Amino acid sequence: MGSISRTYWRTDQARDLDFLTASYNRGEAECHFHHGFTISAVESGSLPMLFRDFRAILHPGELLFMGPDVPHSFDGGHQVDGCSYRTLTHPGGRNYRELEEMLKCRRNSICIIRDEALWRDFLRGVKGVEEGESRNVDEVDELSRNLFSDASRHEIWKFDVRIPQVRAAKRYIDANYRKSPDIDEIATASGLSPRHFTRLFKSEVGMTAHRYLNQLKVNAARKMLAAGVPMLWLTYELGFTDQSHFSKTFSKLTGVSPLRYASGTVSKEQAAV
Repeated sequence: MGSISRTYWRTDQARDLDFLTASYNRGEAECHFHHGFTISAVESGSLPMLFRDFRAILHPGELLFMGPDVPHSFDGGHQVDGCSYRTLTHPGGRNYRELEEMLKCRRNSICIIRDEALWRDFLRGVKGVEEGESRNVDEVDELSRNLFSDASRHEIWKFDVRIPQVRAAKRYIDANYRKSPDIDEIATASGLSPRHFTRLFKSEVGMTAHRYLNQLKVNAARKMLAAGVPMLWLTYELGFTDQSHFSKTFSKLTGVSPLRYASGTVSKEQAAV
């Protein structure tokens, strides 16, 4: 058993940017994916990552760029002493029209940029934002733009769904997750029996179809909460039974309650992994 300590926070100067400060100490965590493009930097130690059948370890001096369509988890098979790290989640569309086509191609990409100067600039910038320095918001935004435009040169792996039936199921969930389709309905869309579908989806994507569906809902909820959408409205818009169901699902998948997340204030959560 390991543990992860997470602090989510935002700034009023750019509420579409999400910041995460965390520490990880061994163990495995549930597979997940983010609601935007992420840039991560390890401050100390090393962070072992698992991307289905591909493994990578992030070290200080490196920046990890990852698209929002990449399921991943911590790799509990690697014995490391834990680490502290920071992650910026960026929607990509904010003032980035000239990079729009390139970002579409990077949605399922993993890139590691080994550049100690950029690594230091990134950490200095996000720490400045956390301390309330408004000028650092523009610095972090510009750094993100440069990293996005340069990411293709540093790609190390690309996630793709290789089985046609699983691709069909994933497309169906992507288009209908707000309606909360059940496993039988999704399996029918894939052309497989529910049992065969369930096994193939988990093997190919790295998580169950039910978790994938809930992750889409929670990722949509994060964007809505950041935009100030009332919790009651988004609860039913995203197909949750009630606010209690939404809150439990959101807290389980993010490690932070939706009320704390919506507030945009620093909020610390501890979770076993």
